[in-house]
Amino acid sequence: MVALILIPLRGFHDQDLLELIDILKDKVYVATENREVAIGKLGTKVLPDFSFKEILYINSNPFDKLIIIADEGWKRLDLPEVKTIIAGFLYGYKTVIIISLAPVLLAQFGFLAGKIVTYNNKEFPQYEPLLIKYGVKVVDFPVFKDGYIISARGRESVKMITKYL
Repeated sequence: MVALILIPLRGFHDQDLLELIDILKDKVYVATENREVAIGKLGTKVLPDFSFKEILYINSNPFDKLIIIADEGWKRLDLPEVKTIIAGFLYGYKTVIIISLAPVLLAQFGFLAGKIVTYNNKEFPQYEPLLIKYGVKVVDFPVFKDGYIISARGRESVKMITKYL
């Protein structure tokens, strides 16, 4: 199994990324905008394997799952390339894992209308009205699976994702 993780250059929580990499039994690749080094909230530097645009040029999608980790950095992922990558996974019936505020990004792209998700409502309660505006039902669970989409609050809930894979 091979996983692709998308992270913003800034505005993601190191703990979410590091715990996820630790618990996944997959080969993991990380992509950022322009293949620049990403820096987490706690200072962890992440050297990406790909840029978002490079992912689009891969002939056949070798990745089994897509993971998007973002706190306030979700706004930096609001790019056409990221939307295309997400669409490829969703329309290819592959698992998409969205952590912390990443559900806000997918809702804004229109991928979550009619879906049920959880998000980091403890640290960022102000985003719930925006999710509802986009037709998303929000539940207060650490992790929730709706079809091919697995959403998680982040931090302590990341370890719980494995039972949904």
